[in-house]
Amino acid sequence: MLRDNAGVISSEKLALATNAAVNACDAADGVADRVIDDPRACRFNARALRCQNGGQGGSCLTESEASAINKTWEGPVVGGTRLWWGPRPGAALSSLAGQTPFLIAVAQPRYWVYYDQAWDWKMLDYSNYKEFFDLTVKRVGPVIATDDPDLSRFKSHGGKLILWHGWADPLIMPDGSIDYYDAVTRKMGGGYAQTQTFVRLFMAPGVAHCRGGDGPMPQGLLDAVVNWVEHSEAPSTIMASRPLPGGTTRTRPLCPYPQVAVWKGSGSTDDAANFVCKGSP
Repeated sequence: MLRDNAGVISSEKLALATNAAVNACDAADGVADRVIDDPRACRFNARALRCQNGGQGGSCLTESEASAINKTWEGPVVGGTRLWWGPRPGAALSSLAGQTPFLIAVAQPRYWVYYDQAWDWKMLDYSNYKEFFDLTVKRVGPVIATDDPDLSRFKSHGGKLILWHGWADPLIMPDGSIDYYDAVTRKMGGGYAQTQTFVRLFMAPGVAHCRGGDGPMPQGLLDAVVNWVEHSEAPSTIMASRPLPGGTTRTRPLCPYPQVAVWKGSGSTDDAANFVCKGSP
C-alpha cells in the first residue's frame, strides 16, 4: 500500500474488495453460501472495482488501490520466485493489511531480526524485500521453525496428527499448511495415501483465524485424534458446523486434503449428509 498507493487503504474499501471476491467466486462449487470453497481457483481481479470516469468514493477503487490489493492477495513474489503466500480472496484484509501494520509483523523484525527497537518498516521496498525475507528466515528459523517435514520418529512411535486450517485465515496463510503437508508427503514417500496413514490435513472453507468467518467450524478434533490413536479409526471426514439465523445449523464434512466436499446436487446444502468427498485420496 505504501509503495503502490502512497498510503493505507480504508477498511471500507478493503471490505469492498473482499465482498466482491466472494460474490464472484462463491458459487463456483455449485453452492451459494457466502463461502469460497477453494480460493486458489478464484481469479477475481480487484481492478474490476476501479472507479469509472474519474470517480471517487467508497464504492470503487483507484488504480493504485486495486494494484495494492491484488499484490496482497498474490503474496511476496520476487524475480518470479514465490517467497511466501498472501491471504486468499475471501479472507478479511483488515487484520494483516489494515490501517496500521500488524503488531507482530513489526515487532519480529525489530527484536528477532535486526535487534533494533527503532527499526522502521517503511524502509522496506520492492528492491530490498527479499534480503529482509532471507534474513528473517536465517535468524528466526533456527529458534521457532516448525517446518521440518521428517516425521519418521513421530510415525515410528505410533503418532497420529490432524492438521486443519481455515481458508479465510487472514493472519496465518493457509497455503503454508498445504506446502508443509506436501513437503511431508514428499519426504516420507508413498504419496498422499501413505501420508494419510498417520497425518491428515483438513482445509475449512470460509473459516478465519482458528475461528470466525462465514464457514462452518470443525468439531470434535480431539475426539478424532483419540479415536485414531486408541481405536485405529482414521477420520474419513471432520464434521463442521455453523449456527444460522432462526436457530438452524449448517453442517458440512471436511475431507482429508486433497479431497474436497462436493454437494450431491439434491437435498439441503445446510446438511452434511448431502455432500461427498471427491478427488484423489
